[in-house]
Amino acid sequence: MPGNDAYTTAALDSQAAVTIPDSPEAQGDSRERGGVGGTGDIQQRNDPEKKSNLRSRNRSKRQRDTWDRVGTVAPLAQALALALIGLIGAWWTASYNTGQLKLQKLKTVEVFFSHLLSTDEREKQIALVTLGAVDGKLAADLSATLGRGGIAALGDLAQSPNPTAAAAAVEALKVANVSTVALSKGRKVKLKVAIGYGLPGQFRISLWHDASARFLPLGEGTNVDESPDEFDLGAAVLLDQRLLRWNIVVMPTAAERQYAATVTITQDDKPVPGGTFKYSGALDGAQKVVVDTVRLGVS
Repeated sequence: MPGNDAYTTAALDSQAAVTIPDSPEAQGDSRERGGVGGTGDIQQRNDPEKKSNLRSRNRSKRQRDTWDRVGTVAPLAQALALALIGLIGAWWTASYNTGQLKLQKLKTVEVFFSHLLSTDEREKQIALVTLGAVDGKLAADLSATLGRGGIAALGDLAQSPNPTAAAAAVEALKVANVSTVALSKGRKVKLKVAIGYGLPGQFRISLWHDASARFLPLGEGTNVDESPDEFDLGAAVLLDQRLLRWNIVVMPTAAERQYAATVTITQDDKPVPGGTFKYSGALDGAQKVVVDTVRLGVS
């Protein structure tokens, strides 16, 4: 019927004009899907409070990510810091110990200082050997720079029961700054010792042996007049680069205040050039010890 059709059309138009709001769940689905055009989405974009809440949630998420990364790196940084502190501590301890060791060596040398600077070679020798019982390496290093007394001390230190002192002394003797006496090949070598003024005295002659790393005695004797005592050293070829040492002890007398001693190296009963060594000085009421070392070379 025409009347009924008009009524139905009006009713449908009236229903189309009614807006049904989206449910909260639908609004949530629309936001999650990023839908555009929904009522909830339009309200969210236009609502300042919701915009602020969204930005806050984003900042909170970024902060959590940052702290997560910090939490991952922190243990590694802590380990590196502890390792660095340990290295610095070890370096400082080593530096401190090195400084203390140097200070201790200086104090040790100070005790022997006056004896090491003595003009009496025997006094220097005794001081260096005594120092070797405290610090063998230091004693060997000093001995190599202190003349005849120092070289004599090296010979004694080479026989020290302290392996450090002995090894250092042996190495120092190899390059010791001593006089070198040039010998001719194929001729036997002799050594003469004479003590002047008719003073009584004793002497010992020693030759360095590489195999045993020490001076071994070649001969010894007592002198009661000015006539020289003579010792055979053997063939020159067997003496090349060997160290020869002599110790002479001159006894004082009430009548004589001076001493004199002469050591001469000969070949064919003739003095070798540069092979005569003379010693003299005041006795001062005490015995005088003469010690000297030379290196023999063959040309």
